[in-house]
Amino acid sequence: MIKTKKFLIGAFLCASLQSSFADTTYDIKHDKPAMMQAKEKPYHSKDPVWQKYCLPIGNGKIGAMVYGGVEQEKINFTIDSLWSGKVDGTQNLAGSYKGMEQLRGMLMKDEYDAAHKLAKDLIGSSPSADGNFGTFQTFGDLVFDTGIKFESVSDYQRKLDINNALSVVEFTMGKHKYTRTAFVSHPDQCLVLRFEVSAGGSQNIKLGFETPNKDWVPRINGNDIVISGKAAQNHMPVNARIRVKHEGGKFSASKGTLSVEGARVVEFYLSADTAFDYKAPNRIGEAPDQEVLKTLNQASEKSYAELLERHLEDYKDLFDRLTIDIGDSSLELRNMPMEARLKNYGDSLASNANPDPDLIETIYQYGRYLLIASSRPGTLPANLQGVWNNSLTPPWAADYHININLQMNYWLAGPTNLIECEEPLLKFIESLVEPGRITAKEYFNSEGWMSYHATNIWGHTAPRVGRGKGKLTWKALTTCSLWLSHHLYEHFAYRQDKSQLKNEIWPVLAEAADFAAGYLTQLPDGAYTSMPSWSSEHGLISKGAITDIATTREVLQCALECAEILGINNERTAKWKNRKDNLLAYKIGQHGQLQEWLEDRDDPNNKHRHINHLWGLHPGTQISPLKTPKLADAALVTLAHRGDGATGWSLGWKLNFWTRMRNGEKAMILLNNLVKEKLYPNLFDVHPPFQIDGNFGATAGVTEMLLQSQERDSEGRYVIDVLPALPKSWLSGSVKGLKARGGFEVDITWEQDKIKELSITSLKGHEFALRLNGEVKTKAYKTASQQKMSWRF
Repeated sequence: MIKTKKFLIGAFLCASLQSSFADTTYDIKHDKPAMMQAKEKPYHSKDPVWQKYCLPIGNGKIGAMVYGGVEQEKINFTIDSLWSGKVDGTQNLAGSYKGMEQLRGMLMKDEYDAAHKLAKDLIGSSPSADGNFGTFQTFGDLVFDTGIKFESVSDYQRKLDINNALSVVEFTMGKHKYTRTAFVSHPDQCLVLRFEVSAGGSQNIKLGFETPNKDWVPRINGNDIVISGKAAQNHMPVNARIRVKHEGGKFSASKGTLSVEGARVVEFYLSADTAFDYKAPNRIGEAPDQEVLKTLNQASEKSYAELLERHLEDYKDLFDRLTIDIGDSSLELRNMPMEARLKNYGDSLASNANPDPDLIETIYQYGRYLLIASSRPGTLPANLQGVWNNSLTPPWAADYHININLQMNYWLAGPTNLIECEEPLLKFIESLVEPGRITAKEYFNSEGWMSYHATNIWGHTAPRVGRGKGKLTWKALTTCSLWLSHHLYEHFAYRQDKSQLKNEIWPVLAEAADFAAGYLTQLPDGAYTSMPSWSSEHGLISKGAITDIATTREVLQCALECAEILGINNERTAKWKNRKDNLLAYKIGQHGQLQEWLEDRDDPNNKHRHINHLWGLHPGTQISPLKTPKLADAALVTLAHRGDGATGWSLGWKLNFWTRMRNGEKAMILLNNLVKEKLYPNLFDVHPPFQIDGNFGATAGVTEMLLQSQERDSEGRYVIDVLPALPKSWLSGSVKGLKARGGFEVDITWEQDKIKELSITSLKGHEFALRLNGEVKTKAYKTASQQKMSWRF
């Protein structure tokens, strides 16, 4: 049986590497090594090729970037929890709430300048030192010397095989074909790299390790390189171990290097970890050395074929749940190196409305691939760079920005059938509750928990002083924790696990609702508002930034719904309802726009990337062209003011706004702009620099062009809205394996802009409503658990 498995997996891999161009094959191809492609140094990067040309692999914990060199291969890697900085119990400015009362009094009197000055003292003078915040850290580079000159090889190709989560390098020298395959296994928790030459050939490979962490000196232990050290500032133990196995040839080791000469096959295995532990004092637990050794021993006892089989089975169980087809590209396009293919896409748009549909599918599935690779149960959530980093000082610390960026990373998790990949986010949110309670008390004298916009693995919830060169708008968004908590509700909406709701989601969501109800201030007219407040990253102090009001309204509603499900009705929930029912209303301003602030001060020429006052349109549910047409029209004015250009992640959000407007043509314009302008040749999203949320936002937006489920009918049933924003250029196609809120799986086939086949599987036996061609069917569909309903049109 084992031999049969090995044969099948070997045949599968062989077929995969033969560049089979089936419609469901998604590759990112390049015809040169990464180090030979860069012509200029990317913004904010110390490495001229890392963020633009290297290809990412990962398992949630270990993230690696493959350069694909011939004479010298390099793999940069890190661990999700490798952070400098530390837990900081002095991060909050004690007693700030006393000044807040004075500040609110100033705003009530329209003394904005004085209020701003006091706010800088209260929020802009947090005692937390940036040195204690820390940054996500690179571990280092595996450097492989082969002695093979690029000039002596032919038929060079490197690619990321997204269908199978494999990085592959191939070339020919003389009569022999050389193949290099790399993957990071989730079931075996190790990076695997296999160098292979065809029968009759041999190769020499020397492995060394380089790192900017100066005190981390590699040492030899048997057939292993061992690197032990401590992270900066917190002294957290860190350990990695690399082992070599080979077929034929001679092995030697000395001075921190491993060498194999004259072998046909050489395999390298890497296991690594840190001592980070949410539950340990100061979040630092036991040194990981023995666990890393145990993991490596268990992995290296398996054959390469077994490791590959386990990797593929695990990965494809997630990735293969969803397929998408919006048209076929030519073989010439599918063979094209990605840099040229992206350029061709942009050049072809004027003459071809659908120039390369397989490229859009690849970008879509790449977002799903990146989430699987950077966020798995038991790991930390994907940060601004997912789980990839080549620096000790990455842009924005590669931290967790929670004024949109971390949230955008997970918009795709539920609808694209990767709900398990959101579990790290839930655990991370839970880890912010304890420090967030202190921040809520010190700044607002409120129950519950809160966090400002920049946080990290150490539970930093106070305003980060150094962000934004002193601008309060960069650090003072009050409701970031509420936005995060909305994901707790969304997770339940898709998963429908009442046990998880009761034991994991409710305790955290309820305390977020406590803060939502507790931090508000009542205006003279009786309405509750967020004061003082700022809109994200721009604008003046306000008596009520609408982003705060929108997130507060949504989280209170979500908490009340969950309370009803759990049978909870008490003074606590009554307070939530009172605050929700009396919140500041949306306002339409002098330009016909949805106001960003209580004050009608919007500038039609403002092109700022943050459009948080449209939160109620997306990801919230308060604004809809079908149910609140006046507010939707005002939101359209705002979108027109902000325009169709932006940074990568902002284009991703605008794409989602237009899908909620049910405008497929406009959504397609935003998607095309993102593809033309905001993707590097390895398809990483460009802020600039690389920032992964734009990748995730694009995948989420395409999903919402095909299926939405955020709305309810008059009876409270989720409305499964089929093809709500389909662009004309996607004339025919199919998508299978989408998820809808309420516990449903949906398959759709369409031809000539019309639905041809539709099937909905109820995973929990709930009722649903159905919207086809913009019309809600009056019949409520009730199904048993796991029952599938199908329609042909």
